[in-house]
Amino acid sequence: MSSRREFAMHDHSSTDRPRNGGEQPALTISGASVTVQVAHLAATDLARIEADLAAKVSQAAGLFRDAAIVIDLQEVQHLDLDLRGLARLFRTQGLIPVGVRNGSAAHHAAAQAAGLALLQ
Repeated sequence: MSSRREFAMHDHSSTDRPRNGGEQPALTISGASVTVQVAHLAATDLARIEADLAAKVSQAAGLFRDAAIVIDLQEVQHLDLDLRGLARLFRTQGLIPVGVRNGSAAHHAAAQAAGLALLQ
């Protein structure tokens, strides 16, 4: 099974080979699947979200400490949301927001402005 994508991921082009003098590249990029926590928002009120998140984190601090989290916006697609403030809220609770999914076009623009990835 050979697809163009597979070929590109396994292609060791000249940039992946040692340069003159045998020096290895400083960076390689490969595809990977990783497990992340997903926060499913049902409201946009940051005070309510903060209270619920703090309660969850206090129940299992070790599980959430420095964990990557994706913010799912499916249930709040039609509502305004301060994504920059929301990302800051997650960080204060020890989580690392990495991206959003299922948002509106406005949410996507705000997420990108806040340095968050757009995921599916």
